[in-house]
Amino acid sequence: MTSPVMEEGTVLWQPSAERIRAAKVSAFMDWLRTDRGVEAEDYAALHRWSVDEVERFWAAIRRYFGVGSDAGSEPVLVRGNGAEHARWFPNLRLNYVDSLVDHPDDDVAVIDWGEDRRPASLTYGELRAQAGAMARALVGLGVGPGDRVAAVMTNSVPAIVAFLATASIGAVWSSCAPEFGTEGMLDRFTQIEPTVLVAVEGYRYGGRYYPLNHKIEALEASLPTVVATVVVPSEPDAGNQLAA
Repeated sequence: MTSPVMEEGTVLWQPSAERIRAAKVSAFMDWLRTDRGVEAEDYAALHRWSVDEVERFWAAIRRYFGVGSDAGSEPVLVRGNGAEHARWFPNLRLNYVDSLVDHPDDDVAVIDWGEDRRPASLTYGELRAQAGAMARALVGLGVGPGDRVAAVMTNSVPAIVAFLATASIGAVWSSCAPEFGTEGMLDRFTQIEPTVLVAVEGYRYGGRYYPLNHKIEALEASLPTVVATVVVPSEPDAGNQLAA
């Protein structure tokens, strides 16, 4: 069966007027009109403006979505020799964690469900509190911006807490699943020279418990830059905190 040949320029589909009005990009164009005096009557006009007025477009995007404060938002772009050398918002400082946890305290942030235990939830307020406590502990251990934290963790609340704590102070997070072999873990961690190791005591899979004490000891012996190890209980509840 031969497929029909479409003539060049044939419109295959277009949204209804109602759908266009309800689109998020339409809300952005309305904001541009009232806040910035930019008349973009449709998507094509918005695209043309974004290409012709690159710096104004990205300044508007930053402001509309509330990315960072106005302090340090200028200049928008420092042009270099070619696109690969351009620097965007060079004076603006952001942290991924700020946006991630920016929710009401009582909203549920995480639902934790282990293989042999009931699901439990953690609110954003609890998540911020735990991540903040862990961040302070990491700083107390000498971890700062650019330092590395190596983690051997399950997919669990403590892993999320430790990651957020690490990222919040500008440190670098690197992790392995606990079922990795010791050599595989060392292949990853040796090259980054971590300051702190975070590891779970063990994990459960298929009804069987696998302790990690020998792997943890081997990592500590082979990673001379590690000044401290934070050990997470094998089967923590969602509300449990990390234990040094």
